[in-house]
Amino acid sequence: MNMPFEAVVFRPLPRPLKPFPQETEASFLARLATANAMPVQRLQRPSHWLESRLDPVGRLSVISGQPRTAIRYAIPRWERQAWNIPQGPFAATARWACRRCVARRTGTPGQGVMVWMSKHHDQVCIPHRLWIGRAVEAPANQFDLADLPEIVAAQKRHYRLLRRYGPDVINVCYEQTSRFWTTLLQHGYRISDLTQRLARLQPGDSPTKAPSAPPPSRGSSISSA
Repeated sequence: MNMPFEAVVFRPLPRPLKPFPQETEASFLARLATANAMPVQRLQRPSHWLESRLDPVGRLSVISGQPRTAIRYAIPRWERQAWNIPQGPFAATARWACRRCVARRTGTPGQGVMVWMSKHHDQVCIPHRLWIGRAVEAPANQFDLADLPEIVAAQKRHYRLLRRYGPDVINVCYEQTSRFWTTLLQHGYRISDLTQRLARLQPGDSPTKAPSAPPPSRGSSISSA
């Protein structure tokens, strides 16, 4: 009896690759394609006329040489845990992973990895003291906070509050605090040590100096927490 023909569309690539924790699918495919010197489109659809019966998890598992469970856990698109699903005003967003974490895990300094993280809760890589939050357009732009320990400490306090009270409470507090500071700034108040902090973020040999903050109006200033 003849067995039905089933084409092997996806095969293991010569160079296997592990996904980075919380990595986006697009980032992992791009790194996998670069490691094997081939276009991403070929990984996604190696044949124009043959179809594979594998689901997306199975396809990535085969071509990357990683267990199916590792793919499901690392890439939030396929992780079923509720905290991993981007949704709502405080949804997760794709950002550059800490460049030092990437170098330690992959052994390739300078490699860019996009991961899912909270828009508002994840701003600092605490172990490496790097700013990884908003306004970071490339891994090289992740500011070193070694000279600003108060920012790292603030991130630690934020995580403690998040664990203690949960996202439902902290999200509301975050929104109200943001509106509070926005209102103060609209009325001319300025953070008193903003200029000093910006100057401390500048590399010592940088020709560009931090911009000076405008003088506080009404003779008032507010120090940041």
